[in-house]
Amino acid sequence: KRNRSATTMKRIVVGVDGGGTKTNFVSMDVESKKILSNASGGGSNWNSVGKTKAFEVLKKGINDVIQEAGVNEADVSSSLQYVCIGMSGVDRPADIKLVQEWIQGLYPFLKQDQIYPCNDAVVALGEGTQGKLHGIVVISGTGMIAFGQNTITNQHKRSGGWGPLLGDEGSGYAIGLDCLQAVAKAHDDRGPATLMSAECLKYCGAEKPEDLLSWAYSDPQWDRFAKLSRIVFDCEKQGDVVAKQILDRAVSSLVNTIDSVERYLKIPSDELTVVLTGGNLTHEDSRLNQELCKALETKYNKVTITISNNSVIGAALIAVEKSKNS
Repeated sequence: KRNRSATTMKRIVVGVDGGGTKTNFVSMDVESKKILSNASGGGSNWNSVGKTKAFEVLKKGINDVIQEAGVNEADVSSSLQYVCIGMSGVDRPADIKLVQEWIQGLYPFLKQDQIYPCNDAVVALGEGTQGKLHGIVVISGTGMIAFGQNTITNQHKRSGGWGPLLGDEGSGYAIGLDCLQAVAKAHDDRGPATLMSAECLKYCGAEKPEDLLSWAYSDPQWDRFAKLSRIVFDCEKQGDVVAKQILDRAVSSLVNTIDSVERYLKIPSDELTVVLTGGNLTHEDSRLNQELCKALETKYNKVTITISNNSVIGAALIAVEKSKNS
């Protein structure tokens, strides 16, 4: 789908937020930071869709938003100033170089320093910091990762993101797994009774706790477990002590992950911005968000906390900032 603005601008940037199932694109005016056009396409994470498909999605989406911004083909070389592309898994120099080569193949007038491929965590940080990239972002969805950058010292660090086997504490997967384990312990009388037992059986279509064995081991995809996190949040609101313990552990893990980044970057509390994103932290009335904000405000008394709901805007804002120096 595409949405068009009638405004035509001379100097624009393009921001891209690419995922496994959907990729979002925007064009933005460099001076006013006004969004001129937007588009969406299929997935562009080449680990999911392959490199050929990923390239085609990027090619079409970028071309669409440039056209819909009102830029004629003859004027693209003078109008397009910068492209920022956030894609999950783009961290290695070889990945970055490949994406830069793709974009230069489409727009040969762009220099390498006018194309910024980066991890999707970076564009979320960009949204929360207005493109400045000075702060820390934490993502809690199916998985979990934190990334931070100190633009004064030019240092950056990531923490977490090891996957469920090596440690994704504070993720939807970890919370969902804690839920299942709490139900098993309650059934065996190795742990206290919990409201989560009935809710978990209902959600999984199980008649008795033993039936959870087949549910858990028949299909160990991470997102199935992550969806159980909503049971934890709902039961915690009803006063369930075990669910509250799981929530507290998740908050503690996220604070610890954020703190590991902050200690390395040494950003003073009065300069620190923490951006929260991912489904567990951005859905309406998120208990994890509420408790994490309290914990962060206690630990860093002058911290600024923001939410990233639309990372493609962050990509465009990063592009605007970087275009000033390219």
